[in-house]
Amino acid sequence: MQTGEFYTLVSRAGLEVTLSSLGACIVSVKAPDRNGFAEEVTLGFDTPEEYLNNPMSFGLTIGRVANRIGGSRFTLDGVTYNLPANEGPNHIHGGTDGFSMRLWSAEREQNTVEFTLRSPDGDMGYPGNLTVRAKYTLTGTALDLAITATTDAPTVVNMTNHAYWNLSGFRRDVLSHELQVDADSFTVNAPNLIPTGEIRSVDGTALDFRTPRAIGERIDDPSVRMYGGYDNNLVLNGSGFRRAAVVRDNDTGRTLTLFTDRRSLQIYTGNGISPTRGHGGVTYSRHSGLALEPQSPPDAPNRPEFPSIVLRPGETYRHHSRFEFGCE
Repeated sequence: MQTGEFYTLVSRAGLEVTLSSLGACIVSVKAPDRNGFAEEVTLGFDTPEEYLNNPMSFGLTIGRVANRIGGSRFTLDGVTYNLPANEGPNHIHGGTDGFSMRLWSAEREQNTVEFTLRSPDGDMGYPGNLTVRAKYTLTGTALDLAITATTDAPTVVNMTNHAYWNLSGFRRDVLSHELQVDADSFTVNAPNLIPTGEIRSVDGTALDFRTPRAIGERIDDPSVRMYGGYDNNLVLNGSGFRRAAVVRDNDTGRTLTLFTDRRSLQIYTGNGISPTRGHGGVTYSRHSGLALEPQSPPDAPNRPEFPSIVLRPGETYRHHSRFEFGCE
Protein backbone atom coordinates (compact mmCIF):
# COMPACT_ATOMS: atom_id res chain seq x y z
CA MET A 1 0.00 0.00 0.00
CA GLN A 2 1.23 3.50 -0.83
CA THR A 3 1.95 5.99 1.92
CA GLY A 4 0.50 9.46 1.77
CA GLU A 5 2.25 12.78 1.30
CA PHE A 6 2.36 15.34 4.11
CA TYR A 7 1.28 18.98 3.66
CA THR A 8 2.08 21.56 6.35
CA LEU A 9 0.11 24.81 6.76
CA VAL A 10 1.16 27.64 9.09
CA SER A 11 -0.93 30.66 10.08
CA ARG A 12 0.23 34.06 11.30
CA ALA A 13 -1.51 33.32 14.60
CA GLY A 14 1.03 30.58 15.34
CA LEU A 15 -1.08 27.53 14.46
CA GLU A 16 0.70 24.79 12.50
CA VAL A 17 -1.30 21.99 10.83
CA THR A 18 0.01 18.97 8.92
CA LEU A 19 -2.30 16.93 6.67
CA SER A 20 -1.84 13.68 4.76
CA SER A 21 -3.29 12.38 1.51
CA LEU A 22 -3.64 8.93 3.08
CA GLY A 23 -7.11 9.10 4.58
CA ALA A 24 -7.38 12.90 4.06
CA CYS A 25 -5.88 12.95 7.53
CA ILE A 26 -5.18 15.58 10.19
CA VAL A 27 -1.67 14.43 11.09
CA SER A 28 -0.58 17.17 13.46
CA VAL A 29 -1.83 20.38 15.07
CA LYS A 30 0.57 22.52 17.09
CA ALA A 31 -1.20 25.24 19.05
CA PRO A 32 0.18 27.87 21.47
CA ASP A 33 -0.66 27.90 25.16
CA ARG A 34 -1.36 31.04 27.23
CA ASN A 35 2.39 31.80 27.25
CA GLY A 36 2.72 31.44 23.49
CA PHE A 37 4.42 28.02 23.67
CA ALA A 38 3.23 25.81 20.80
CA GLU A 39 2.82 22.07 21.37
CA GLU A 40 1.25 19.07 19.69
CA VAL A 41 -2.43 18.75 20.59
CA THR A 42 -3.63 15.87 18.40
CA LEU A 43 -2.80 12.16 18.35
CA GLY A 44 -0.81 11.00 15.36
CA PHE A 45 2.50 9.82 13.95
CA ASP A 46 5.64 11.53 12.66
CA THR A 47 6.10 9.60 9.41
CA PRO A 48 3.79 8.60 6.53
CA GLU A 49 4.75 4.93 6.93
CA GLU A 50 3.35 4.78 10.46
CA TYR A 51 -0.13 5.60 9.14
CA LEU A 52 -0.28 2.25 7.35
CA ASN A 53 -1.11 0.79 10.79
CA ASN A 54 -3.58 3.18 12.42
CA PRO A 55 -6.33 1.03 13.96
CA MET A 56 -7.65 3.86 16.16
CA SER A 57 -8.21 6.12 13.13
CA PHE A 58 -6.05 8.97 14.45
CA GLY A 59 -7.00 12.05 12.40
CA LEU A 60 -8.60 10.16 9.52
CA THR A 61 -11.57 11.16 7.37
CA ILE A 62 -14.24 8.47 7.73
CA GLY A 63 -16.70 7.29 5.03
CA ARG A 64 -18.92 6.41 3.33
CA VAL A 65 -20.74 6.12 6.64
CA ALA A 66 -19.13 7.02 9.94
CA ASN A 67 -19.99 5.20 13.15
CA ARG A 68 -22.07 2.01 13.19
CA ILE A 69 -24.66 0.33 10.98
CA GLY A 70 -26.45 -2.44 12.88
CA GLY A 71 -26.34 -5.92 11.40
CA SER A 72 -24.06 -4.66 8.59
CA ARG A 73 -26.98 -4.10 6.25
CA PHE A 74 -29.54 -1.53 5.21
CA THR A 75 -32.44 -1.30 2.76
CA LEU A 76 -32.76 1.55 0.28
CA ASP A 77 -35.60 1.85 -2.25
CA GLY A 78 -36.57 -1.77 -1.61
CA VAL A 79 -33.07 -3.19 -2.15
CA THR A 80 -31.04 -4.62 0.77
CA TYR A 81 -27.31 -3.94 0.75
CA ASN A 82 -24.91 -6.11 2.76
CA LEU A 83 -21.77 -4.49 4.16
CA PRO A 84 -18.63 -6.02 5.66
CA ALA A 85 -18.96 -6.65 9.40
CA ASN A 86 -15.89 -5.27 11.15
CA GLU A 87 -17.15 -4.84 14.72
CA GLY A 88 -18.81 -8.10 15.70
CA PRO A 89 -21.96 -8.39 13.57
CA ASN A 90 -21.97 -4.67 12.86
CA HIS A 91 -20.36 -2.35 10.31
CA ILE A 92 -18.29 0.60 11.54
CA HIS A 93 -16.57 3.57 9.86
CA GLY A 94 -17.16 2.47 6.28
CA GLY A 95 -15.84 -1.07 6.63
CA THR A 96 -12.57 -2.93 6.51
CA ASP A 97 -11.32 -0.78 3.62
CA GLY A 98 -13.16 2.48 4.12
CA PHE A 99 -12.17 5.94 2.92
CA SER A 100 -9.78 6.35 5.87
CA MET A 101 -7.36 3.84 4.31
CA ARG A 102 -7.47 5.21 0.77
CA LEU A 103 -4.91 7.39 -0.95
CA TRP A 104 -6.72 10.59 -1.93
CA SER A 105 -5.47 12.93 -4.65
CA ALA A 106 -4.43 16.35 -3.36
CA GLU A 107 -4.28 19.94 -4.58
CA ARG A 108 -2.70 22.67 -2.48
CA GLU A 109 -3.17 26.41 -2.82
CA GLN A 110 -1.57 28.60 -0.12
CA ASN A 111 -3.21 27.59 3.19
CA THR A 112 -5.76 25.25 1.62
CA VAL A 113 -5.47 21.58 0.72
CA GLU A 114 -8.30 19.81 -1.11
CA PHE A 115 -8.34 16.00 -1.20
CA THR A 116 -10.43 14.08 -3.74
CA LEU A 117 -11.52 10.44 -3.74
CA ARG A 118 -13.65 8.44 -6.18
CA SER A 119 -15.49 5.45 -4.72
CA PRO A 120 -16.93 2.97 -7.26
CA ASP A 121 -20.37 1.39 -7.21
CA GLY A 122 -20.31 -1.57 -4.81
CA ASP A 123 -17.37 -0.23 -2.81
CA MET A 124 -17.64 -1.91 0.62
CA GLY A 125 -21.16 -2.92 -0.43
CA TYR A 126 -22.47 0.62 -0.94
CA PRO A 127 -24.34 1.51 -4.14
CA GLY A 128 -23.47 4.30 -6.56
CA ASN A 129 -20.29 5.84 -7.92
CA LEU A 130 -19.40 8.52 -5.35
CA THR A 131 -17.04 11.47 -5.75
CA VAL A 132 -15.89 12.99 -2.46
CA ARG A 133 -13.89 16.14 -1.73
CA ALA A 134 -12.45 17.09 1.66
CA LYS A 135 -11.12 20.65 1.75
CA TYR A 136 -9.04 21.93 4.67
CA THR A 137 -8.44 25.66 5.11
CA LEU A 138 -6.26 27.21 7.83
CA THR A 139 -7.13 30.81 8.72
CA GLY A 140 -5.74 32.45 11.84
CA THR A 141 -6.58 30.17 14.77
CA ALA A 142 -9.16 28.05 12.91
CA LEU A 143 -8.98 24.92 10.77
CA ASP A 144 -12.03 24.47 8.55
CA LEU A 145 -13.05 21.16 7.00
CA ALA A 146 -15.60 21.17 4.17
CA ILE A 147 -16.67 17.79 2.77
CA THR A 148 -18.84 17.41 -0.32
CA ALA A 149 -20.02 14.30 -2.17
CA THR A 150 -22.06 13.52 -5.27
CA THR A 151 -23.41 10.23 -6.59
CA ASP A 152 -24.83 8.73 -9.80
CA ALA A 153 -27.23 6.39 -7.93
CA PRO A 154 -29.08 6.52 -4.59
CA THR A 155 -26.74 5.77 -1.70
CA VAL A 156 -26.09 6.73 1.93
CA VAL A 157 -23.40 9.14 3.14
CA ASN A 158 -22.46 10.26 6.66
CA MET A 159 -18.87 11.43 6.94
CA THR A 160 -16.70 12.85 9.72
CA ASN A 161 -13.12 13.38 10.81
CA HIS A 162 -11.72 11.22 13.60
CA ALA A 163 -9.06 13.48 15.15
CA TYR A 164 -8.33 13.02 18.85
CA TRP A 165 -7.45 16.10 20.92
CA ASN A 166 -5.31 16.57 24.02
CA LEU A 167 -4.83 20.24 24.87
CA SER A 168 -2.30 19.55 27.66
CA GLY A 169 0.43 18.74 25.15
CA PHE A 170 0.18 15.11 26.37
CA ARG A 171 1.37 15.85 29.90
CA ARG A 172 -1.70 14.00 31.13
CA ASP A 173 -4.83 12.28 29.84
CA VAL A 174 -7.98 14.19 28.89
CA LEU A 175 -10.10 13.34 31.93
CA SER A 176 -9.24 16.67 33.59
CA HIS A 177 -10.18 18.63 30.46
CA GLU A 178 -13.44 20.55 30.75
CA LEU A 179 -16.04 19.82 28.11
CA GLN A 180 -19.18 21.74 27.18
CA VAL A 181 -21.57 20.43 24.51
CA ASP A 182 -24.62 22.31 23.23
CA ALA A 183 -26.91 19.29 23.35
CA ASP A 184 -30.12 18.75 25.33
CA SER A 185 -30.58 15.12 24.26
CA PHE A 186 -28.82 11.95 23.13
CA THR A 187 -29.52 8.75 21.22
CA VAL A 188 -29.90 5.81 23.60
CA ASN A 189 -27.52 2.91 22.96
CA ALA A 190 -28.11 -0.80 23.24
CA PRO A 191 -25.20 -2.64 24.92
CA ASN A 192 -23.54 -3.11 21.48
CA LEU A 193 -23.53 0.68 20.90
CA ILE A 194 -26.25 0.45 18.23
CA PRO A 195 -28.98 3.06 18.93
CA THR A 196 -32.34 1.74 20.07
CA GLY A 197 -34.06 4.59 18.21
CA GLU A 198 -35.01 6.42 21.41
CA ILE A 199 -33.89 10.01 21.89
CA ARG A 200 -33.74 10.99 25.56
CA SER A 201 -33.03 14.17 27.53
CA VAL A 202 -29.55 14.50 29.07
CA ASP A 203 -31.17 15.70 32.32
CA GLY A 204 -29.81 13.73 35.26
CA THR A 205 -27.43 11.68 33.13
CA ALA A 206 -23.66 11.48 32.74
CA LEU A 207 -24.16 12.95 29.26
CA ASP A 208 -25.22 16.36 30.53
CA PHE A 209 -22.38 18.62 29.35
CA ARG A 210 -24.55 21.69 28.87
CA THR A 211 -22.39 23.50 31.41
CA PRO A 212 -18.61 22.93 31.46
CA ARG A 213 -17.37 20.08 33.62
CA ALA A 214 -14.42 17.74 33.76
CA ILE A 215 -14.68 14.81 31.36
CA GLY A 216 -13.69 12.40 34.12
CA GLU A 217 -16.22 13.72 36.65
CA ARG A 218 -18.89 11.11 35.82
CA ILE A 219 -16.91 8.63 33.78
CA ASP A 220 -17.53 5.97 36.44
CA ASP A 221 -21.29 6.25 36.00
CA PRO A 222 -22.55 2.74 35.12
CA SER A 223 -23.97 3.95 31.80
CA VAL A 224 -20.49 5.12 30.78
CA ARG A 225 -18.25 2.67 32.63
CA MET A 226 -19.71 -0.30 30.71
CA TYR A 227 -17.93 1.03 27.58
CA GLY A 228 -14.70 1.96 29.40
CA GLY A 229 -15.54 5.65 28.99
CA TYR A 230 -17.64 7.86 26.74
CA ASP A 231 -18.67 6.58 23.31
CA ASN A 232 -21.98 8.38 22.88
CA ASN A 233 -23.93 10.35 20.32
CA LEU A 234 -25.33 13.68 21.51
CA VAL A 235 -28.08 15.41 19.51
CA LEU A 236 -26.95 18.97 18.98
CA ASN A 237 -29.22 21.94 19.61
CA GLY A 238 -30.22 24.20 16.75
CA SER A 239 -29.53 23.84 13.05
CA GLY A 240 -27.19 25.24 10.45
CA PHE A 241 -23.56 26.11 11.10
CA ARG A 242 -23.27 26.78 14.85
CA ARG A 243 -21.17 26.16 17.94
CA ALA A 244 -21.32 22.55 19.09
CA ALA A 245 -18.71 22.08 21.81
CA VAL A 246 -15.91 23.73 23.79
CA VAL A 247 -12.93 21.93 25.36
CA ARG A 248 -10.61 23.57 27.91
CA ASP A 249 -7.35 22.61 29.57
CA ASN A 250 -7.03 24.89 32.57
CA ASP A 251 -3.32 24.22 33.12
CA THR A 252 -2.17 25.40 29.68
CA GLY A 253 -5.11 27.72 29.03
CA ARG A 254 -5.73 26.14 25.63
CA THR A 255 -9.28 25.92 24.31
CA LEU A 256 -10.82 24.19 21.33
CA THR A 257 -14.20 25.32 20.04
CA LEU A 258 -15.98 23.11 17.53
CA PHE A 259 -18.48 24.56 15.07
CA THR A 260 -20.45 22.34 12.69
CA ASP A 261 -23.56 22.05 10.57
CA ARG A 262 -24.07 18.38 11.52
CA ARG A 263 -27.07 17.12 13.51
CA SER A 264 -25.16 15.30 16.22
CA LEU A 265 -21.78 14.77 17.84
CA GLN A 266 -20.13 11.50 18.82
CA ILE A 267 -17.88 11.97 21.85
CA TYR A 268 -15.26 9.27 22.38
CA THR A 269 -12.63 9.25 25.13
CA GLY A 270 -10.23 6.84 23.44
CA ASN A 271 -11.37 3.91 25.56
CA GLY A 272 -9.83 1.37 23.21
CA ILE A 273 -6.40 2.94 22.70
CA SER A 274 -3.73 0.39 23.56
CA PRO A 275 -0.17 1.62 24.24
CA THR A 276 0.94 3.20 20.96
CA ARG A 277 4.07 5.23 20.19
CA GLY A 278 3.07 8.53 18.58
CA HIS A 279 4.35 12.05 17.94
CA GLY A 280 7.83 12.67 19.34
CA GLY A 281 7.96 9.26 20.99
CA VAL A 282 4.97 9.95 23.28
CA THR A 283 3.11 6.78 24.25
CA TYR A 284 -0.66 7.05 23.84
CA SER A 285 -2.98 4.90 25.92
CA ARG A 286 -6.58 4.82 27.11
CA HIS A 287 -8.05 8.32 27.53
CA SER A 288 -5.02 9.99 25.91
CA GLY A 289 -7.32 11.84 23.54
CA LEU A 290 -10.88 13.07 23.07
CA ALA A 291 -12.53 12.54 19.68
CA LEU A 292 -15.30 14.97 18.76
CA GLU A 293 -16.96 13.54 15.63
CA PRO A 294 -19.65 15.73 14.01
CA GLN A 295 -22.03 13.52 12.01
CA SER A 296 -25.58 12.29 11.63
CA PRO A 297 -26.85 9.77 14.21
CA PRO A 298 -25.46 6.22 14.05
CA ASP A 299 -27.42 3.49 12.22
CA ALA A 300 -29.48 6.17 10.46
CA PRO A 301 -30.19 3.96 7.38
CA ASN A 302 -32.06 1.54 9.65
CA ARG A 303 -33.77 4.15 11.83
CA PRO A 304 -36.68 5.95 10.15
CA GLU A 305 -37.06 8.03 13.31
CA PHE A 306 -33.62 9.58 12.62
CA PRO A 307 -32.96 12.17 9.89
CA SER A 308 -32.21 10.54 6.55
CA ILE A 309 -28.62 10.24 5.24
CA VAL A 310 -29.75 9.19 1.74
CA LEU A 311 -27.97 10.97 -1.11
CA ARG A 312 -29.54 10.89 -4.58
CA PRO A 313 -28.27 11.88 -8.04
CA GLY A 314 -28.42 15.64 -8.56
CA GLU A 315 -27.97 16.31 -4.82
CA THR A 316 -24.76 17.30 -3.00
CA TYR A 317 -23.82 16.03 0.44
CA ARG A 318 -22.25 18.83 2.48
CA HIS A 319 -20.43 18.76 5.81
CA HIS A 320 -18.77 21.82 7.35
CA SER A 321 -16.84 21.74 10.61
CA ARG A 322 -14.42 24.22 12.17
CA PHE A 323 -11.83 23.61 14.89
CA GLU A 324 -10.96 26.94 16.48
CA PHE A 325 -8.08 27.12 18.98
CA GLY A 326 -7.63 29.75 21.64
CA CYS A 327 -6.14 30.53 25.06
CA GLU A 328 -7.56 31.77 28.34
